[in-house]
Amino acid sequence: MPHTLAEKILLAHTEAETLARGGIVMVRCDVVMANDISGAVAIRELARMGALRVFDPDKVIMVADHFMPAKDTKSAELQKVIKDWSREQGVTFYDQGRGGIEHAVLVEDGWVVPGSVVAGGDSHARTHGALGAFGTGLGSTDVMGVWPSASSGRRCPEPSRSSTSARSDRS
Repeated sequence: MPHTLAEKILLAHTEAETLARGGIVMVRCDVVMANDISGAVAIRELARMGALRVFDPDKVIMVADHFMPAKDTKSAELQKVIKDWSREQGVTFYDQGRGGIEHAVLVEDGWVVPGSVVAGGDSHARTHGALGAFGTGLGSTDVMGVWPSASSGRRCPEPSRSSTSARSDRS
């Protein structure tokens, strides 16, 4: 059976030889992005876990997005946490005046390319599929788990009914 684009990308980023539609596979991420909300929680959990460094500072991006500019003291504190951590880790940090909407920034600056796996601490990371990438949204603790390892367990997508119907109509 031919592979979907998502399956081809996942196969290129795993040690698995085959994929089971709907099954879980460990995938190496090319880019891991977090923002002022998901990133601050992930940083706290990473410290509690005792992990000291990210897998590759060149593949981790932090974007101050949701509360930019900061709407109150708490928002400013969240941004300070991710800014200080980014500096300490050597990861790219998009601050006020440099960034914007996190998903657009990743595209505009070339972080997202066809065939890549992009994990983002935001449910909208899936929109990177429009560029031929496998974009997946992660929760804060999932982001924290990827930072030291570069790997994430992902469910292999199942074809939608409409694509299955269209495929069988052409057979």
